[in-house]
Amino acid sequence: MRISKLLTHFTILITISVFSVNTFADEVNDELGWPKKIEGEKGTVIIYQPQTEVFTGDKLEARAAISVTTPEQTSPTFGAMWFECRVSTDRDERTVALLDVKVIAAKFPEIGEENVNLLIDFVETEIPKWELVLSLDRLLASLNADESGMIVQENFNNTPPEIIFKTSPSVLIMIDGDPILKDTDKEGYQYVVNTPFLFVKETKKGIYYLKGGNYWYSSNDPITGWKNIESPPKKVEQLAAENMTEPDDDENANGEKEESQEEKIIPELVVRTKPAELLQSAGEPEFEPVQETFTFMKNSDDDILMNINTQEYFV
Repeated sequence: MRISKLLTHFTILITISVFSVNTFADEVNDELGWPKKIEGEKGTVIIYQPQTEVFTGDKLEARAAISVTTPEQTSPTFGAMWFECRVSTDRDERTVALLDVKVIAAKFPEIGEENVNLLIDFVETEIPKWELVLSLDRLLASLNADESGMIVQENFNNTPPEIIFKTSPSVLIMIDGDPILKDTDKEGYQYVVNTPFLFVKETKKGIYYLKGGNYWYSSNDPITGWKNIESPPKKVEQLAAENMTEPDDDENANGEKEESQEEKIIPELVVRTKPAELLQSAGEPEFEPVQETFTFMKNSDDDILMNINTQEYFV
């Protein structure tokens, strides 16, 4: 499997004895040589410009994005590491040299803990061979930005809706609060009035029915347990016909033809009574880098980003 190959070559990468260390520049930090790149026959490790978390006296705590690639795994596997160190500040040159770097933590979504520990040992061994220098002005600016961000955050209610993530086709069905039922003109049947979707309850059996696209679903509970069924009772179909706009004949014909040629994909129903957002990917998430500290989920129609440093997701 792809992951097992990656772990195998990652272990080889960490344990080989000869590496050539090469620093290269990006357009933002070309004068300081970030990111730092370690190349070997079995792969490459890249450490990006650190982001400061705490800077007091000559003590610095920071985090940095890091990526690993191998000849077999050409797409980078991204993670983050946190470290602490002493610093030597040159105020004339406006630079900060990192000394006695100690890696205190690292996270890789696709790499096991054992290999992460190997990575930490490897980085701590290699770092003394580098001249790690940060821009003093950029370091101070990042601290000020963090402080101002905390102040702004206190003035706003940033509580998000519930975020639901699915890796297979799903549909979010919203009800505005607890379901409110009202009688229909069909005896023994009620419908949920506080939703734009057609919820019908058969009162005698206590079964709910819902139509989603070309499919019917039923459940004993309006929130959970929805399963696809071939067809509902006739009175429920009549209520749907009276209250829902159906596609015209041509669209129905095309839909039936397309469905006969392709395997049916019946979406899962996700029902909520409070604010929620449904995010989806086509199978397990696949990421692609967009900046040195961010990746995006390329197999999703939603705009999902991950901060490599903090392992946080943004939508």
